[in-house]
Amino acid sequence: MKMIKELDSTSPKVQEYLGMTTRPVGIKLVTEGGHVESRAYEKAASRGPFCRYVHEASHGKNFLIELEDVDCNKAEIVIGFKEPKFANIEPRVKEKVIAIGIGPAADADVVMLVLNASQAMTLSNLLPEIRLSFRKNRTVCGEGLAAVYNTKQPTMTLLCIGARTDGRFEPEELLVTLPHKTFLELPAKMTKFASLSRQAVDGLRDRFTRLH
Repeated sequence: MKMIKELDSTSPKVQEYLGMTTRPVGIKLVTEGGHVESRAYEKAASRGPFCRYVHEASHGKNFLIELEDVDCNKAEIVIGFKEPKFANIEPRVKEKVIAIGIGPAADADVVMLVLNASQAMTLSNLLPEIRLSFRKNRTVCGEGLAAVYNTKQPTMTLLCIGARTDGRFEPEELLVTLPHKTFLELPAKMTKFASLSRQAVDGLRDRFTRLH
């Protein structure tokens, strides 16, 4: 666990910049033949929906879940544990997933940020390519995990009733999911944006000084 914390130097910078009270949540898909450092995670005490694991992880928990831990039939398909039998469901992870690590951002496939509207606006200034999406269901597992894992494009979702009831997301919270590469690029973007902002302020100050 200590090693993973040391590897993840990006999360504290993002948390400070955005003023987050939660932490970035890494999602690591373990496909057949793959491996994850299980010592970094805890086993779920009881079955639950994927969205609840994500929300609890944003408050510090780390989970390693398998099919038996997921209490949501649609999510089992969307996150790759099962294949659809009767009708296709999109978006979904097409690979056969045997386990999912939820928590540490280091070495994750995607990183989820639980934000309020103000924090999301600040992040959007850094990532104007963020796609805003809203569906009536499967917003965390589908729009969040599967869509971003497949397209490698950052997505913001307003969440669904299931995420807010079963997943226990608060009314003011929304979810931004980033490819891991995009997440790692945030500190450089934050520094550049802060520099440009300072230059703009200095430029305005010089103009006012000349006017007076």
